Amino acid sequence: MQLSIYFLKLEVMKYVSWLISLGFALILTIPGKSTPIPPVEKGIIDLRFGDLSKKTALSGNWFFYDSELLNLSQCKLREGSLVEFPKVWNEIRESESGVGYGTYFITILANPEKQFSLQIPQLYSSYALFVNNQLLAGNGKVGTTKETSIPQWLPQTVDLPLGDSLFIVLHISNFHHHKGGVKENIYIGPSLELSANHSLAITSVFAESGILIILALGTLVVLYVRAESKKTIFYFAMLCVSWALRSLFSNLYPAITVYPDFNWNTMIKIEYITLYLTMIWGILFLARLLPNESNKPIKYTLVSVNIFFTVFTIFTDPIIFTRWLNIYIIMAGVLIVYGLIVIIVALLNERIGVWLLVTSIFLGLSIFSYDVLSFEGIFEYHPMVFSVGYIIIFILMNLALLYHLKIFKGRGASNALTFDDLYKDQGFKY
Repeated sequence: MQLSIYFLKLEVMKYVSWLISLGFALILTIPGKSTPIPPVEKGIIDLRFGDLSKKTALSGNWFFYDSELLNLSQCKLREGSLVEFPKVWNEIRESESGVGYGTYFITILANPEKQFSLQIPQLYSSYALFVNNQLLAGNGKVGTTKETSIPQWLPQTVDLPLGDSLFIVLHISNFHHHKGGVKENIYIGPSLELSANHSLAITSVFAESGILIILALGTLVVLYVRAESKKTIFYFAMLCVSWALRSLFSNLYPAITVYPDFNWNTMIKIEYITLYLTMIWGILFLARLLPNESNKPIKYTLVSVNIFFTVFTIFTDPIIFTRWLNIYIIMAGVLIVYGLIVIIVALLNERIGVWLLVTSIFLGLSIFSYDVLSFEGIFEYHPMVFSVGYIIIFILMNLALLYHLKIFKGRGASNALTFDDLYKDQGFKY
């Protein structure tokens, strides 16, 4: 009877975990583009009659003038090359080089009675955006050499002037990053909605970072009380701190909204190094939480690779270490597979609190996949999904840690339904 009750509780916990994970997986697959407006064709997009109640991407064929910084009059007199937008220079140039500078140009036919805004992501790696010959937005300093340009990343939302014809001239230069040009879409939409969404997104990231710091501090308090498990507790606290810092120095770069003059080289090194440190602390935390299921040679190999990337990033320029990100993503995939194997073995061994880890791993895989797909332009990036998702992931991992420390009590293995119980009457050998 007691075994049946335990099995029922276990099944309920599993289904709740999978429902949470499935819910987030479905949210992540919601497409971000629903406005039936045609793309930019031959440098022109007509927004006068389309539904602009929601934001739409200014994607399509833009005019591009490579290795030239032109003003509006010059763009009107000359026809540039039509290139797919957004797309980094590494993919549109024969040389596959992201280094250099250039000018983009499009014409927007708009309703002069409606106020719209542009949502501009980080561009590689400095830009100046002009509308009807007036500077509307910019980051860093655009130049024709490394010495005359200053990189900076700060996604922003800016109001467009009223008018029936809006001529956009976009100057971009890059001498500091492996990639150059434009990776993500520029969006146009209702001013109030875009401004509100941007503010909400920045606030959610700050909230995510703050909650993770609180979790880290709370965990360190437990470290003071439970010194016998100090390594496990310390690894989790450092995991929270690393991801809290990364959330401030990646994607929307909210830290730069507070300190606009923050050094770009330092910022991007923080972005990359916190990723590697998160992987290191995550591997070590998982190994301490599930020592019998972890493989020491694989653990130390993965940790060593991340240490190598950390040191490499510290002592090289961004234009060098950013070149190797795709290789690291492959290695990160190997790490995720290793984590899944460890979790599956722990499930078979019925470790206490393992379903909390299963849910957090599944959510992590969903959000990581969504991150990669949005980075590749397949999905639109939704900061709220990321922030809420990561908060849930770390809370679940914290609960798993509390079970591990026996602060939360769970039934022991003696009352658990095991592989032997399921198959003892079947005559199976294993």
